[in-house]
Amino acid sequence: MCGFLISLNVPLNPSIFKNALKKINHRGPDEQNTYYHKKLNLYLGHNRLSIIDLLNGKQPFWSQDNKKVILYNGEIYNFKILKKQLSDKGHKFCSQSDTEVILKFYEEYGTDSFEFLNGMFAFVIIDFEKNLIICSRDYYGKKPLYYFQKNNEIIISSEIEPITYLQKNELTLSQENFKYFAFNGYYSKEKTYFNEILKFQKNSVYEINFLKDFKFKLKFIYNPEI
Repeated sequence: MCGFLISLNVPLNPSIFKNALKKINHRGPDEQNTYYHKKLNLYLGHNRLSIIDLLNGKQPFWSQDNKKVILYNGEIYNFKILKKQLSDKGHKFCSQSDTEVILKFYEEYGTDSFEFLNGMFAFVIIDFEKNLIICSRDYYGKKPLYYFQKNNEIIISSEIEPITYLQKNELTLSQENFKYFAFNGYYSKEKTYFNEILKFQKNSVYEINFLKDFKFKLKFIYNPEI
């Protein structure tokens, strides 16, 4: 497994962000990479467990035109089949990783392409051309993904702990959610034990325009359960 952290418009510095990213070192002990977009005050961080293409599969992983970037945790079982389809359409690849296949599939078909991903995953694609942050989790919700939002400040993380590190003064415990968990053994839908931290629902795709409305919108549920 891997782990990643994204911070947008949050007042912090690189050392604080890296300290927060260290909270999920256990998810990716092989390599840590960060990126800072000064104009947008956007921090990206990824802890990698290296399995496929140790040299060229580093994250954050950028598109060849540097207009899109992906942070990803998971495994796509059918990525070689999807890669062949893209190659037949003329796409060139610089790695052997399933990470690149997800990003190129998005470039070719948009978010509709996520329905063809067979695997367990949680990922975030930032599309700088469309000013979109796109988040998705797999059908069964095997890979977690959480977020905090206050006005235009956004934090997205593979685990809750980095968010609590960055926003400890903004968080309140939810007795209602605790009670729900005590009776049912799990939290309902997007809820967590903090009122201010939510999780992206499984089997879903979310979008947010980071220059306009600053509101996560559930774009669609794919392969809905009947």
